[in-house]
Amino acid sequence: MRKQKENSLYEQDFCLWSFTQANLLRKGKISQADIENIAEEIETLGRSEKSAIKQYLINLLMHKLKIEYQPEKHTKSWDRSIVNSQTKVELILQDNPSLRRHLIEFVQKSYPLAIRKAAVETGLNEKIFPKQCPWSIEEILM
Repeated sequence: MRKQKENSLYEQDFCLWSFTQANLLRKGKISQADIENIAEEIETLGRSEKSAIKQYLINLLMHKLKIEYQPEKHTKSWDRSIVNSQTKVELILQDNPSLRRHLIEFVQKSYPLAIRKAAVETGLNEKIFPKQCPWSIEEILM
């Protein structure tokens, strides 16, 4: 019965639910806590960090492609966007160092999406861009 009430609170007022759950955990009242939803929220936090890195990589790689394939249109805003994305990725990795070992995978998943965005923004055919990312992790994040 308690779990059903907590699920209702979880669905109706997430903020109140989260403070209630934190309070229960701090008091050691684990049996009263909504363990299933707490576990789900913790997993969601990890997924959101991964997702954020991928989004920053898409943006970063898109701008690197634009610079490579339309150097005559290169602007400082592209450079700022790259540096901003590099900084955001590095900050996430500082807070979550275990994600660093997944960077190659993240680049592999992000690069095709970056190609798509670069093609739209440049008006170039997607097929002119390399199928595999031409930059190393170090070159991407430097």
